[in-house]
Amino acid sequence: MAKKLSYEELRDTQQKEKKSPYLTELRANFYKVSLDRIKELEREYQQEDTKDKSSSKLAILKSELNNSRLLVDEIYKRRENKIIKLALSALRGGSPEIKPMLSPERELFEKIRIFLEEARKKILSDKKDIERKDIKKKDATEEIKEKAVPKEHFKQEEKKSSSFVVKETEIVRITKDLPSFVGADMQTYSLKREDVVTLPKNTAEILIKQGNALRVCLQ
Repeated sequence: MAKKLSYEELRDTQQKEKKSPYLTELRANFYKVSLDRIKELEREYQQEDTKDKSSSKLAILKSELNNSRLLVDEIYKRRENKIIKLALSALRGGSPEIKPMLSPERELFEKIRIFLEEARKKILSDKKDIERKDIKKKDATEEIKEKAVPKEHFKQEEKKSSSFVVKETEIVRITKDLPSFVGADMQTYSLKREDVVTLPKNTAEILIKQGNALRVCLQ
């Protein structure tokens, strides 16, 4: 049968754990005997409470019960913090001392280590995916820029289109109905007899030579 845990031993364990930056050595069944002791105090307190609510023993039991709960809780939290640091150390390639860990603490240590490792992989993997997407987006943007028509092209097109602008014109009167045609200015004309129009000079001269138009002289 396991030796009962006294309040003095519990208090001594809490002090050692508080002063040491490392995990201290505990009896293998520390948490079990701690909880057993708390349950035992709870039973004693309830029994005494039914007998005499004003007894001094009741007050002592209440104080020891509350303090025992606080001590166990503090011991666990301090060891929990140390275990988290040890798991982080192991993840970063360290060789932490895990011998003082109790069986449930080693299980906790391993779960924390695995969780941190998986979290790191996921976060860094997501980061790399984002970086790759940014690179692809940048490359696509550069490709679009490269394929974009340069301003010089538009200037050249403007020069080409400007070649169709006819500066010299002639006013003529059409002498017969004509089928639609395209003049030297690249405009389509549909002219009828007696129409008076302004045409590019070379187009007007052709119509005049063909007998399809007469030159109109302005006074």
